[in-house]
Amino acid sequence: NGDCHGLDDARAMLAASGADAVMIGRAAVGQPWLVGEIAAGLSGNPVTSPDSAARRNAALSHLDSLLTAMGTAQGLRHARKHLAAYADRAGAAGAAWRRTLVTSDDAREVRTLLAWAFTNEASSEAA
Repeated sequence: NGDCHGLDDARAMLAASGADAVMIGRAAVGQPWLVGEIAAGLSGNPVTSPDSAARRNAALSHLDSLLTAMGTAQGLRHARKHLAAYADRAGAAGAAWRRTLVTSDDAREVRTLLAWAFTNEASSEAA
């Protein structure tokens, strides 16, 4: 149980344990699409990872859902670990930039910074 970070881990865990399923936890923070990728692979379907734009849209949608459900102040506080994980997985650089992302009380600023992380990722992928 635990430490399932991808399809290879899931297959190994199922083979070793004889269990019917695996549970994905912290590995999905910052990449919620991981669960679908693993499920597809275990079902014998092609595993396709979302592109930068789809990852950006998922991250922004996640942020918006937290803000809607909890209100701006509480939603931004709750989102911090998720924002950091999205930014880290997108390869966004700069300690000062990251600190602003996870400490800002301005939802508009946070949305802009989060979107930038994935725009920056797309630029890096193209290079």
